[in-house]
Amino acid sequence: MNMLQILFYFLGSLILGSLIFFTIQKLVERSILKEAQADAQEILKEAQDQFQSDELERTEKAQEIELDLWGKVEEAHLIIEEKCTELDTVIQTKKKAYEEAEENRIAKSPSNDETDFCEFKDGSLVSSWSAYYKTNSVDQKSQ
Repeated sequence: MNMLQILFYFLGSLILGSLIFFTIQKLVERSILKEAQADAQEILKEAQDQFQSDELERTEKAQEIELDLWGKVEEAHLIIEEKCTELDTVIQTKKKAYEEAEENRIAKSPSNDETDFCEFKDGSLVSSWSAYYKTNSVDQKSQ
C-alpha cells in the first residue's frame, strides 16, 4: 500500500466516522428533545390538573362560605319579614280605623298635592289649618 491509499483510507474513515458521529449526535439530540417535550407536556398537564383542582376547591369553599353567611342572616331576615308583616297589619288596622273615624283625612288637590282636612258628621269639609286657626288665638300660633 502506498501512501496515497493510506491517505485515502484515512480521509474516508475520517469522513465516515464524522458522518456517523453527527448522525448519532442528531439522533441523541432528537431523542433528548422528544423526551423533554414529553416531560414538559406531562408537567403542563399536571399543572393544569392542579389548577383545576384548586379552582374547584376555591369554588366549593366560596359556596360553603356563602351558605354559611346566608345561614347566619336567614334568621334575621325571617325576623325582619315577620316584623314587616306585623307592621303592615298594624298600618292596615290603623288606616281602617282612621277611615272609619271620619275625622282628619288626607285629600289630593287638583294640582296633585296632599292636603289634610276635617270632615264633620254632617258631611261638611274644612281645611285642618283653617279649623286650627279658628280654635287657637293668634298668640298661641306664634309660640
